[in-house]
Amino acid sequence: MADLVGGIPPRLGTNNLIFGTAESDNIFGDPFTEGNLEGLPPHAGILSSGKGGNDQLYGLGGNDTIIGDAGLIAGTGRGGNDLLFGGPGFNFMSGDADSGMSEEARGGDDWLLGGDDGNWLVGDSGADIVDNARGGADRLFSGLGDDILVGDAFGELSGEARGGDDQMFGGGGNDRIIGDGFLSGNAHGGDDHLYGGAGDDQIQGDSWSNVTGTAQCGDDRLYGGTGRDGLFGDGWLFEDTQGGNDRLFGGDDNDSLFGEDFIVADQARCGDDLLDGGSGDDSLWGDGSIVTGSVICGNDVLIGGFGNERLFGDADPTSSDLTNVTRGHDRFVFADGSGHDTIFDFENNSDVIDLRLVEGIDNFGEVDAAASQSGADTVIDLGAAAGGAPDTNVLTLASFDVSSLDAADFLI
Repeated sequence: MADLVGGIPPRLGTNNLIFGTAESDNIFGDPFTEGNLEGLPPHAGILSSGKGGNDQLYGLGGNDTIIGDAGLIAGTGRGGNDLLFGGPGFNFMSGDADSGMSEEARGGDDWLLGGDDGNWLVGDSGADIVDNARGGADRLFSGLGDDILVGDAFGELSGEARGGDDQMFGGGGNDRIIGDGFLSGNAHGGDDHLYGGAGDDQIQGDSWSNVTGTAQCGDDRLYGGTGRDGLFGDGWLFEDTQGGNDRLFGGDDNDSLFGEDFIVADQARCGDDLLDGGSGDDSLWGDGSIVTGSVICGNDVLIGGFGNERLFGDADPTSSDLTNVTRGHDRFVFADGSGHDTIFDFENNSDVIDLRLVEGIDNFGEVDAAASQSGADTVIDLGAAAGGAPDTNVLTLASFDVSSLDAADFLI
């Protein structure tokens, strides 16, 4: 194992080009190694002022730790705009700091490229980002293995910390992609673009799980790609947190999309999200599966796509306590070829069903004639309403009485 550090002999440059060995190495672009987690001596203290170099760091073999700038970044320290390559083996890479960023620290705009054996990539800090520190606008690319990509902090963003506006791209494995890190205090997630690629991926717009305090999530874009993906716009919202206005696109196969995440509770406010399942038999939740407390739900748009979809504009009513919840005004969009879809929480005089993309339906009378009661549910044969073959496009409103349908429930 070698410890390879820029800015000290024999690498005295500022913008360093460092190649690892065939073994497991610790590679730092700059000499600010105090506070590192790998046991390197503190060559030049903490990066507390000035800026790290714009370094190119290559791990050629073994299980490497590759850090763009410093062990810790504090004060007014700035990370450089670095380029990190993982290479073969399991690699941990952080674009700026190994163990934390604090005070007025700023991350650089880094590019991290993982190898093919499974990697952990983080755009800014291998631990926490606190105080008024800010993450950079980073680009993270995974390889063929099962990777973890985190845009800002592998740990927590707290205080007044803010995540950067990152772009992350999953590869061929089953990847986990998180836009920011745990959010608490008054932290703010960045506006990230996250792409799953191939494999069965889990994509989180903001937090690993919990969002607490008065933290606010970013306005993110999530793309599942191929595989059975789980897309979560924000995180589990608690206390007085705010969800972002996210856009989620499932892609191919059978995906699960949540505008926020599984759980939304306390006084949290959900964002106004757009969810598009794509192809496959997808499940879409505009806000969360379990919604309780005094939550304010978002005004979401749910697009069924081309499969047999399960749609929840706000929450699953069988697992939620909606007594004090403020429901959202949601729009459910269907088109030719939508399949057999079910809305489980359609709220009369609040939600609307958008049929403007169904060719052949011109008025509410055609819809009403194709609607019937089946047990506790309303079943609408959209194919028959459009003058086509019956039982091709069918929409079911669970636990809804057909007599309650009127023209105000539809956009035609």
